[in-house]
Amino acid sequence: MQAESKKSMNQLKEIIRKDDETKRFIRCRQGVELYNMSRPQFVKLAIEAGAAYKINLMILVDKNIFEQYAPILIY
Repeated sequence: MQAESKKSMNQLKEIIRKDDETKRFIRCRQGVELYNMSRPQFVKLAIEAGAAYKINLMILVDKNIFEQYAPILIY
């Protein structure tokens, strides 16, 4: 039973990962996981790139702008 739940969790993570690849705007938590960096560093780079949009307490990052600004860090 545990093997089945691990398999389904891995499938769910893969679906989420594919969904993140198609999104234009992501939240900081998603960006941290997607680009494998700390939250302060991700937010700093997003602000420097001009890709961060603050809406009330939420920060959205435009992936297209962010990836153009920091292509070496991403791949």
